Amino acid sequence: MEKTNEKQLIEIGEQYKLPKNILDTLLTSFQPFFNEARPLIEEAKKIKVESADDKDVMAKSKELRAKLRDIRGKAEEKRVEIKDQSLRESRAIDGMSNIFKALIVPVEKYLEQQEKFVELKEQFERQEKYSRRVSEMAKYVDDPSMYKLEDMSDAAFDMILADAIKGHGARIAAEKAADIERKLEEEKQAIHHTRYMALMPYKDFLEGFTLSTETFEVEFQKQLTLGKKRKHEYEARQEEIRKENEELRQEQIKSQKKLEKAEAKLKAQKEKQKKEQLKKLKEEKELRDAEVADKKKKEMAPDKDKIIEFSNIFTDIEFPTVTSPEAHKVLSDIKSDIAVILQRIKDFQSL
Repeated sequence: MEKTNEKQLIEIGEQYKLPKNILDTLLTSFQPFFNEARPLIEEAKKIKVESADDKDVMAKSKELRAKLRDIRGKAEEKRVEIKDQSLRESRAIDGMSNIFKALIVPVEKYLEQQEKFVELKEQFERQEKYSRRVSEMAKYVDDPSMYKLEDMSDAAFDMILADAIKGHGARIAAEKAADIERKLEEEKQAIHHTRYMALMPYKDFLEGFTLSTETFEVEFQKQLTLGKKRKHEYEARQEEIRKENEELRQEQIKSQKKLEKAEAKLKAQKEKQKKEQLKKLKEEKELRDAEVADKKKKEMAPDKDKIIEFSNIFTDIEFPTVTSPEAHKVLSDIKSDIAVILQRIKDFQSL
């Protein structure tokens, strides 16, 4: 097991082509952790919990896990320590190299400029000529890049520039002509709109006429005058019709009021007759009811006297004195019944 781990560590060092002294340092740093962890790993392989009663085995597992965790933590601390030192060495190497570069590179660039003086001068002049040509062409064309201005001869460029200036002038002239035409069309549309709005109130009186941007002023004024005249005549006739309708309406109102007044008078007369008839019927009924009541009273007079005399029996009763609750209740019920009888006799007397 030990040889296998050491062999793996050596293979990693060779993979990254580490010098022997650095590889030996790494082996010396990490090999103790392998040696310390190996017996614990072998012991852990033998552990197996069979049931919930294997408390000792569970405790042993916890102990071994804690020891392996500690070893792993120490190995990690060693890794950070070694890597930190390696990073410092790497930064120091880069810093020394940068100082050397800062000394050499500017001199190299200067010597290159001296070496390629003619080539750089020609390159600068070509670039300056190209920029000047692009600037000139941009005044007259939208996209100077469509021409190979960098490799073009001076004669060819002068010819292309002349054509561009000529074409630009033609475009300017065409744009001016188009602008004049556009302005004329806008003026025509504005006049048409003004005329259209002026004729709008009279459009229903101008059948057969269509306004356009080509309509002459004389024709427009003629139609405007005609429209105003026809509208005035129409409105005058409508006013006459309105007055006639108003007179008819007033006549209808008067007739309606007379009719309503007559109907109201007739209705009042009917109501009065109805009330008088109802009053007469009521008086006749009251007279009949009074006669019936008087007759009934006369017929019942002898019986009333007999019942009044009979009631004296109840008023002269002397009730016995009792002591038991049952007798008190019976006596109380008898008094209540007698009171009811006396009240009925009293109601009969009032008939």
